[in-house]
Amino acid sequence: MKSNLVIGLVVTFLLVDCASGPPSKINFSPADYSQGDLGAYSLAECADQLTQKVFQTMRSQGKHRIAVVGFLSDDGQQNELGRYLADKLTNNLFMQRSDFDVVDRMHLEEAWDEIKLSLSGKIEPDTVQELGKILGADAIMVGTLKDLGSRVEIISRIIDTEGANILAVAQVYLRKDEEVNFLFLHDEFQMYIGRARNAVAEAMSNVSAPFWDYDDAIKEADIAVNAALSISPRNQEALALKRLINSLR
Repeated sequence: MKSNLVIGLVVTFLLVDCASGPPSKINFSPADYSQGDLGAYSLAECADQLTQKVFQTMRSQGKHRIAVVGFLSDDGQQNELGRYLADKLTNNLFMQRSDFDVVDRMHLEEAWDEIKLSLSGKIEPDTVQELGKILGADAIMVGTLKDLGSRVEIISRIIDTEGANILAVAQVYLRKDEEVNFLFLHDEFQMYIGRARNAVAEAMSNVSAPFWDYDDAIKEADIAVNAALSISPRNQEALALKRLINSLR
């Protein structure tokens, strides 16, 4: 929990307060990608495009080691989509790299415990340099995820750890299909599943209780599992819970 909070604070600082020179910015629209609805791309296509942006920047700027720190949602928190995207980019870069190194995500998580930061929300400008020293990285990639309804706006920044300057900015739109929606709302989905499980357990423990107690628990479970299915209609765990609830009516 502490590690995630520190990551969130650091990424927020990096996205807002870094001093920057004139970074290069690119809005991706390559002809060899199928954009689908509203000019948005699939999750794999977005990861590929951001990977290529890292390659371009690392080579043009003569950088040798990069850490993909993370992607934050509108509320400044890390969600499952942000974690998945950071892991995907790290794996892509590791498999395709030739002239620079990539910091392993596990090493990145461990490194946060070594960074002495105030958790009051005030982060000093030398945080970037300190992180660069700990990781041995001369560049960091951070990003934001903005929910636009049927798509997600991804804005990523590649930052020089020596001068805390923004080297490059990339903007791409992610098509919000079922997989993306599940990752984006994963924590909410888990909350609904937890409520459904608890309500089912309560109903099954109240079989001999008055009918209205049992019925209320079943209704609560049904509402919760339906909310989970609205996020991920084909999720096997949610569908199994739905079948169980129907059998208890």
